[in-house]
Amino acid sequence: MIALLSKSLRGRHARRRLAVAGVAACTLLVIVIASAFRSVQTAMSSYAGQTGVDLWVAPNEADNLIRGSTITFIPLTALEPIRAIPGVAAADPVLEAFLPVQLPGARDPLRRLTLLTIGYRQPDGLGGPPGYASGRPPRAPDEIALDRAAAFRLGVGIGDAVEIGGFKVKIAGLTTGTNILATQFVFTSFDAAAAAGGLTGQAAFILIKLSPGANRESVIGAVEGKFPGLRAYTRAYFVAANAREVTAGFVPLMALIAGLGMGAAAVLIGLLILSVVDERRADLAVVIAMGMGTGAAGGGVLAQAAAISLKGTLIGAALSVALKLALDAFLPTIPLRLFPADIMLIALLFILAGLGSAVVPVLRLKAVDPLEAFRA
Repeated sequence: MIALLSKSLRGRHARRRLAVAGVAACTLLVIVIASAFRSVQTAMSSYAGQTGVDLWVAPNEADNLIRGSTITFIPLTALEPIRAIPGVAAADPVLEAFLPVQLPGARDPLRRLTLLTIGYRQPDGLGGPPGYASGRPPRAPDEIALDRAAAFRLGVGIGDAVEIGGFKVKIAGLTTGTNILATQFVFTSFDAAAAAGGLTGQAAFILIKLSPGANRESVIGAVEGKFPGLRAYTRAYFVAANAREVTAGFVPLMALIAGLGMGAAAVLIGLLILSVVDERRADLAVVIAMGMGTGAAGGGVLAQAAAISLKGTLIGAALSVALKLALDAFLPTIPLRLFPADIMLIALLFILAGLGSAVVPVLRLKAVDPLEAFRA
């Protein structure tokens, strides 16, 4: 009897495949948006959360990289007094600015990128690139490390020359984990960044590495006590502040698209199940007349809705993995960071949406009269 019910509810195969494809497409869309969001978060965390940096010293209110490139700066005269604070193992200045990067001699504005330029003490100062896709760290003032996606956009590679703020430099390495979609990172020497940005004698941040066993709160108090206009932020706080800044407009968009995607998938499943119930009224009347009852028949309807949702979400998840691999290989400007927990949550939400869409068809089962089996 259960097999008969299942057969009755399957409906036309083409219609069912269309519903599964629709759910898969909606699932893929939501996973891609969530993965892009995760990529931006990860890129900021990779740089701002480097394990070698324990404290970020910044002017008041400049608690992230975006704000740090637009407001007041720290005079370099503060560097040595900070290095002299007990518990400070190392302290290095970092400059940042949004500077134009282009091919040498290029004048076409469409071939010019505005990148988040980080100036640090080469080759091993605090605040350098978090990781490399290929190449090596820059060792000379005329060498840089460029984000892999930015290199793809410019059509350049290791050993090629580019211009940053009017200065010609050579690419020594391509970095990874430094693509925040709207822009990418480029790393140059501190002096070169100061010259390009007209910021000689200043720093955007001073990065501190603590000595083993040092009291972090004591160091923070000493820094802020000596320099009332500065704040010392822990690595965890600085990472959270950067994530908040770069994803502020992303979260509402992601929530909107996720809601629309689940709504579209629910409508597809609901229409399919509803049409099948109406189309198969005679078959359903037979199984109800045989003693199955509307409750069991409703369970079968919900099972069909869940099966369509599950199949669609699995296909969508598989497509997201394939898309990530393809983008990594052929279009690195769009980073996707897939998290199994995100995929499982999205799949669960789509299955619940599918079950919710089957409520109306289940309620319509109450209107099926077992006598219709005899009329049929």
